[in-house]
Amino acid sequence: MAVPYRIEVLLLLLSIATNVNYRLCMGELNVICKENERKALLSFKRGLSDPSNRLSSWSDKEDCRRWPGVRCDNITGRVEEVKLSTPLNSPYVELGGEISTSLLELRSLTHLDLSLNYFVHSQIPKFLGSMEDLLYLDLSYSGMSGLIPRELGNLSKL
Repeated sequence: MAVPYRIEVLLLLLSIATNVNYRLCMGELNVICKENERKALLSFKRGLSDPSNRLSSWSDKEDCRRWPGVRCDNITGRVEEVKLSTPLNSPYVELGGEISTSLLELRSLTHLDLSLNYFVHSQIPKFLGSMEDLLYLDLSYSGMSGLIPRELGNLSKL
């Protein structure tokens, strides 16, 4: 009798694990963006010029997991990716302005893509070299000028 009971328990656990995994993949669990990271992204947005209002949905009223260009971990809710490149042949006018140090609050950020934007007369921010978990950084065709800061050499995971 003990063997069938163990099998039933194992099947029940497998069923629960499969359901939770499915719900995670589908984004159905109620994981929300971390408050400090949402505020950091809003601060980052305030430093940008956004003539086409591409980031208009980035607001206090909306969970940052739903913002265009932002991807969060389904389990922790932490921001992992900020992808704000301007697609080629896009109707959008490029983003510009200043890249805020508030990005440092995004401690799980692994991908940052600001390519094909208009950060003319801006230099590559030195603070990006402190974002040690970055696996991907794309600033190509962003209009930045000046020397590449030596601090970017700290990004050993790129």
